[in-house]
Formats: sequence, C-alpha cells, structure tokens
Amino acid sequence: MKYYYPILLCFAFLFHSVLVSGQKTKDIVTADFKSATIDQFVQELETQTGFHFYYDVSQFDSLRIMLSVTEQPLSKVLELAFAGTDFFYSIDEKNRVFFSRGQPVRTALPEGLLGKANVQKKTLIECY
Repeated sequence: MKYYYPILLCFAFLFHSVLVSGQKTKDIVTADFKSATIDQFVQELETQTGFHFYYDVSQFDSLRIMLSVTEQPLSKVLELAFAGTDFFYSIDEKNRVFFSRGQPVRTALPEGLLGKANVQKKTLIECY
C-alpha cells in the first residue's frame, strides 16, 4: 500500500506525457481546393495542421482559392494561395496564422524595442 501512490503518480506523469506529445502540430498539407472560400480553405488547413487562423471574413469575401497540393509545407500552400493577390499571411511562434489584406501582420515587436523600454523604466524608478 505504501508504494501505491508513487506508482500511481508515475503512471499519471507517463499518461500526461503521451497526451502532450500527441498534440504537436504538423505543417504538411495535401489538399485539392476547387474555388474554395476562405472559410473552406481555413477549415481544411486547421484540420490537417492544428494551426489556428485569424482573419476578417469580409476582407476575403471575393477570394476563391483554386489550388492542388501534395505534401507541401503550410507556408508554401499559403504562398501559392495568395500569389498575385494583395493578401498576406503571417505565422507566429505559437502556430497562429494571421491573414490580412494590403500588408502583412507583424507577429513580433521590432528588435530592441523592449530593451529601450526597460532602460526608460529603470531610469524612472531610479529617479524616485
């Protein structure tokens, strides 16, 4: 009985590890889009990759995607889908994909921005 809880705890950690490893995303896509709307396109990509997509549907209402890909990286699929249009995509480190029109979405702050903010904050603190 005294070994029951440590063994149970080990099994809990093992089970959790298996669950977490099963949630990894993959970025390879195989699909055939025939005049797909943005919603149909995104639904298929989310199903295959596990990435999450963010966009304004009204900006993409006139877009129809005609594309056939086999085992292509997500970034290549998006490049092909938006080629010759004024639509852009950005992917951040948390596997979130942002669609925009006119210019790409910045998914990170400009380099050095936080360093400057920290210096200013430190100076303010020292003044008081």
